[in-house]
Amino acid sequence: MSFDKRLRSIIKSENVSQKIFAEEVGVSVRAIEKYVSGERVPTGNVLMKIVSHERYIKYTMWLLTGGTEEDSDQVSPKPSIQEKCGLVSDDSEKKA
Repeated sequence: MSFDKRLRSIIKSENVSQKIFAEEVGVSVRAIEKYVSGERVPTGNVLMKIVSHERYIKYTMWLLTGGTEEDSDQVSPKPSIQEKCGLVSDDSEKKA
């Protein structure tokens, strides 16, 4: 899985625009556009802004590793959203 697709999945899952997402995490819209297009990878500082935001903290593990831990409230977007973002193509990947 790629970071850009996971980030795009989170934004879609939360039903926000890239503009709203950028404002919420304190990053420029242009930077978010570059991250979701795969043109750039965020710095550690930007990653911290994303994963420490109260709305997006639940995706921390999945965003960084592709894994989840539901007992720790670490989740991933629904498989249908992941599929739309090009992350899953068969049933085995949807369980991630």
